[in-house]
Amino acid sequence: MIPQMGGSLARPKFSIKQAGRETLAGHTTLKYQVMANGQLHKEIWIAENKELAEEVKALEQYREELIECRPAQTMEEMVDRDPAYQQVIAKGYVMKEINYVSGIPVNSDEVVSLRKKNIPDSEFDVPAGYRRVKSLMEIWM
Repeated sequence: MIPQMGGSLARPKFSIKQAGRETLAGHTTLKYQVMANGQLHKEIWIAENKELAEEVKALEQYREELIECRPAQTMEEMVDRDPAYQQVIAKGYVMKEINYVSGIPVNSDEVVSLRKKNIPDSEFDVPAGYRRVKSLMEIWM
């Protein structure tokens, strides 16, 4: 909507630096700080594990295809699309993330348990009484 209102976000100057190691959910992670225009924008902890990265690769590619359909309209979208950030993310699996606005933490996500397990196909069956909806409006009404 920003471009429709006649404005646009200026592309910030990004930098990413490694900021230590930490063990999360039994996995060694590398912590990175993502700076935007000199302010802390995001901290991420990556488990540098190619097997974990491959598990979510298809989902990430699908997400990327969807967001590339329109220009980045928020700082978060600009960071997510930055090639340097993409290189860091490709190293493994994001185990923890803290997002900041004006240097203040506003939200975070953390993996607290991670294990490999075979899940039977029956877990993905549609439950009795559920049906496919024709539009999102059906869900909201």
